[in-house]
Amino acid sequence: MIIQRRDFLKTIAVSSTGVLLSDYASADTTTKPEYTSAVGNKFNADGSVKSFAGNTIICHVPQQGEHAGYFGSLLDVYREAQTFDFMRKITLLPPSSYHMTVFEGANQKDRTPGLWPEGVPLDAAMEVCDQIVLDKLRTFKLDCELPFRMKIDPTQLTTFKSAATLKLVPLDDAENAKIRTVRARLSKHLGISAPGQETYGFHTTLGYQIRRFDTEEAKAFEIEWKRWVNDIAQKSPIIYLGAPEYCTFKDMYAFNRQTFLT
Repeated sequence: MIIQRRDFLKTIAVSSTGVLLSDYASADTTTKPEYTSAVGNKFNADGSVKSFAGNTIICHVPQQGEHAGYFGSLLDVYREAQTFDFMRKITLLPPSSYHMTVFEGANQKDRTPGLWPEGVPLDAAMEVCDQIVLDKLRTFKLDCELPFRMKIDPTQLTTFKSAATLKLVPLDDAENAKIRTVRARLSKHLGISAPGQETYGFHTTLGYQIRRFDTEEAKAFEIEWKRWVNDIAQKSPIIYLGAPEYCTFKDMYAFNRQTFLT
């Protein structure tokens, strides 16, 4: 989940290595501020997490068992990333928060029709919205085979604004149809129809950039990011994700499961 949803759903051009240099390397110009748009929204200027409440439907990355290989690969990056100077400008998320978003829910700031669940007053407390969405989901049937099978596509990598984000794609056409059908059914069931929802990219976010890189930092980050992504793709050619979870959150550090979708 990244910045305001309208920004997140926009298609963003990427470099051949999958790093958005236009977002990261900006300290040498006068056209962009020192801090990214993550500051003031989900994070403070010192990199600490800021209150940003909402709900979402995600698949947490399995940390144990036969499908935990992807988590192990991400954890390797988490350990190594902290040794680089450029990481002082990125806030890494706790590994326990790693997930793939299946369907964007509601958040405390985007209170407009389409982004807010149908039938929930726009001025309702976030906790009230959370409960209404939970009640609606009790009658939703997943009606598909699990696990979801995803992969990292090194030729189509992307990072969204102010984040270190791994783009995931379904393993094949059948998986793509399966997960997008679930998303379309959730949209109808919950009455949430955000612009661009049909093409919303699957991803795992590892961290949010707080301050923009200078040119040298951007180059260094690009080199390491490409290496990390290639390593993850080799170690985890197939990413297995279990039943989607309806979660609530107070900030970007933790997503608290309320129920599984079955």
